[in-house]
Amino acid sequence: MWQPQGCRGGYDWICLVQHCGTHSSRYSHNSTDLRKFIRTHFVDCHDPSQLASVPDSFFSDFHLHPCRFCNNPRKIYLQHHHLERHFHSHKPVSRPDNCINSLLIANTFQDIPSLGSSWNSALPWLYQLDLKPPPFRESQFFCVSHHVRDAVLHSYGLVLSLIVDSTPPLDAAYIATHPETPMYERSATPFWKLLLLFEALICQPASSTTKLNTNVLRRLKWLSAGRLQELFDELSSCPPTKPTNQARPTDIDEWNDNTFGLLGRDMAENLLQHANPGAQKAADRDNLHAAFQHLDHSLPVALNTDATIAAVKEKLYPKSVTLNPNTKSMSRQQASLP
Repeated sequence: MWQPQGCRGGYDWICLVQHCGTHSSRYSHNSTDLRKFIRTHFVDCHDPSQLASVPDSFFSDFHLHPCRFCNNPRKIYLQHHHLERHFHSHKPVSRPDNCINSLLIANTFQDIPSLGSSWNSALPWLYQLDLKPPPFRESQFFCVSHHVRDAVLHSYGLVLSLIVDSTPPLDAAYIATHPETPMYERSATPFWKLLLLFEALICQPASSTTKLNTNVLRRLKWLSAGRLQELFDELSSCPPTKPTNQARPTDIDEWNDNTFGLLGRDMAENLLQHANPGAQKAADRDNLHAAFQHLDHSLPVALNTDATIAAVKEKLYPKSVTLNPNTKSMSRQQASLP
């Protein structure tokens, strides 16, 4: 520990760390040279555990600013703004107030008294859930009204904040005193799964477009109440959508160059040039998003049949060519001058 000026023997400072007793009286109190000497003494003579035993009041007497998160003698700063810069760049990541996931949810989502809270059962269910793709190809996010879309994005941001807050681990001291805390209360896995399911759960296709906004707002309330299993059951009950309106079953030989020969290739080139001029114009203007939209609405959807997959494999992985080791390479014969 440090003693201020005049406290013992007229010394400017005295180190009271056990078995040290270093002192000096050649510096004026609070001078820059004295502060540098104190910092150098800690760096050369003491380890972080001894620095932790020194109270902040003694450092404040000499206008020194140690980093209490590092407790490293090399992290004692002469200026407070240097400590702030170090703190913002090297601040250890930790959970807010060592909150478990249930407390993070309580601090994030607003309670709805009419619905209650089902997060106590939703967290372990999410942690053990095996994710699968939704039964539909696209959600109805862009079909809702603007104010409903803003509400969806707001709830999406709340889920992102839960991921950020739950990613840092709990302190080892907390886990030692609370060993019964389950993994779904410590891990960010439930919130990551909720993020992946969010759009499918909230913006499910509706049978009627007039009730779409009402259904989305209802699902957002269920999300705040933790009724995720009911949302997932509603998602699972959606009829699967198939590309029947644009797809047509086509024999793979129809696109085989070996069958059509040169005529088939000419037909393919003509199709690429004249099938969708709108898509070509959008691509020429570097508007790829509009170009793909034109293509999606005009061209048929390819079905993944066994014949199609076999043809793709044959094109991607052709049979290897085996060379005869006895075949001699043909050397170029140079004409001799007459």
